[in-house]
Amino acid sequence: MPGCWRERGRALRNRSRYSTGQVSIETTFFIIFFVIMLFGAFELGTALSIKHSMDVGCYRAARYLSFAPSDTATAEQMIRDEVDNNLLGGGYGSQITVAIDFPAGTDFQDPIIVTASLDWQGVVPFLNLVPVTLRARHTEVVERYP
Repeated sequence: MPGCWRERGRALRNRSRYSTGQVSIETTFFIIFFVIMLFGAFELGTALSIKHSMDVGCYRAARYLSFAPSDTATAEQMIRDEVDNNLLGGGYGSQITVAIDFPAGTDFQDPIIVTASLDWQGVVPFLNLVPVTLRARHTEVVERYP
């Protein structure tokens, strides 16, 4: 019996000596997969953060326009500043397209529609992601009484 155990021990040592290359290949595949997932998660977080900043900026701009409907330049700048002040959205504020619409005019209780959009494309190694348009929209009514 003791000879049998010796034979098994020798066979296991020889086997581990020849299988070190297999571990490096598996590790390489895991690292590539992990890097793709890490960059993908970061880019998804960036897109969600920018989208949230656009939502907040549209809300604030629409709220501002409900009291000062003639000052559309300040409202547009509010949206751009909101995105630029975001931790992950720096630099995208100048690329945002803002549309401010007063469908019925600027009288008391008339609607205001503020829309912001951004063409965004994530960068993930080994993947070719398609561009996505991030949109935010908020509606308010004019509350300034003439």
